[in-house]
Amino acid sequence: MKTPFDAALRAAERALDEARRAIGAAVQEQARLEAAEEDAARAAAREAMLAADDWRIPATAYLNRVRAERARLADARLAADARLDTLRTEAGRCFGERAAITDAVARFRIEAERQAAAAEQGALDDASAARASAARAGVARLGRSGRAA
Repeated sequence: MKTPFDAALRAAERALDEARRAIGAAVQEQARLEAAEEDAARAAAREAMLAADDWRIPATAYLNRVRAERARLADARLAADARLDTLRTEAGRCFGERAAITDAVARFRIEAERQAAAAEQGALDDASAARASAARAGVARLGRSGRAA
C-alpha cells in the first residue's frame, strides 16, 4: 500500500546508506593511517639500531624526518577519529529519522485498514438494514391484504 510517507522513507534510507558507506570509508582510512604509523615507527626503530651500530652513519636528519612523519600521521589519525565520530552521530540521526518515518507509515497503514474495515462494516450494516426493511415492508403488505403479495 502506498503512503504519503514513501518518498520521505526512501530519502531517509538513502541518507542512512550514504552514512554507512561514509563510515566504512572512514574506518578504512583510519586503519590505513594506523598501519602507516606503525610502519613509520618500525622503520625509525630499524634505522636507529643501524645508526647505533656504526657511529659513522649520521641518522639524525632521517630520524627527525621520521618523527615529523609520525607526528603528521598521528594528527591525521586524530582527525580521522573525529570524522568517524561525526559520521556515527550523523548515522544515528539518519537512523532516528528513518525509524520515525517508518512508525508514521505503520500508523498510516493501520488507520487506512481501520477505515477500510469501518467502510466495509458500514456497507454490511446498510445491506442488512435494507433486507430488514424489505422484510418488514413485506410483512406489512401481508398484514394489510391478508395474503402474500
